[in-house]
Amino acid sequence: MQIILIKIYSMFRLKIVLALSLFVSTVVAEESKNHVKRVISAGGALTEIVYALDAGNEVVAVDVSSMYPYEELNKLPKVGYYRQLSAEGLLSLKPTTLVAAKGAGPDVVLQQLVEAGVQVKLFEQYGYSLDAWQKLVMDIAKFFERTDFAKNFMKEKLAAIKTSQENRKYAQNTINAVLLMSAGQRGVMVAGENTMPNLLFELSGLNNVALTIDGYKTMTNEGLVQANIDMIVMPAHVVKSSGGKDAICENPTIILSLKGECNLYVMDPLLALGMGSRIDLAVKELTEYANQINL
Repeated sequence: MQIILIKIYSMFRLKIVLALSLFVSTVVAEESKNHVKRVISAGGALTEIVYALDAGNEVVAVDVSSMYPYEELNKLPKVGYYRQLSAEGLLSLKPTTLVAAKGAGPDVVLQQLVEAGVQVKLFEQYGYSLDAWQKLVMDIAKFFERTDFAKNFMKEKLAAIKTSQENRKYAQNTINAVLLMSAGQRGVMVAGENTMPNLLFELSGLNNVALTIDGYKTMTNEGLVQANIDMIVMPAHVVKSSGGKDAICENPTIILSLKGECNLYVMDPLLALGMGSRIDLAVKELTEYANQINL
């Protein structure tokens, strides 16, 4: 009996997807004639850049990792996480296009969208460098026909980063810093090489003590203590789940790791971890905080 019910449910879901696919295909064809785009954007950093390039007016929904710009995105429907999308949920919004960070899926859902007549465009991130960031911005700009806008946008961002660098009061790599994704009894999760935090540290003139690690991995508490840290950066959601800033500063490992005061900077998660549109603001915040540290 249970097997029969599962089969009936599966057939029912399939019929819903097929019906939505037929309906959306008709809508897409009609709106294509009128050059109207209904874009779903999936991926926090990607969505940031889409809006920064003044293409947000085409967006009708975003995934849950898309949080900035706050006011605009709070008004839009959410379609789940970009790696766990649902065909029914997406098709019910009658999109003409899905733009997403590479890694979006599952693949079967993306295929269903294509079969329904929805254009699917995945954007690849080319590593962690200013050149990689500019290439990503330009790829998105070309897709949305905003190349001239993008050139001016990137020029302003690079100029702002240079200003922050010129306002540094400390010498390059004299402040030892680390970004923590967790702080437990058995060790801490840190951001090493080939991560967005490491790029931000480089641009801010900070010495990442986790450079021997590739990506996000665990460092022993002993290793953290021996790193002689001046400054810790943590995303806001990690700080909240760890009991708040005071609780982290009272952690015995953190106390032993920091050379002096509890120099803990709490950062917007997308700003700290995502290659979005506000890279200049991230550098500005880090350098301004580091300027206040007494070595």
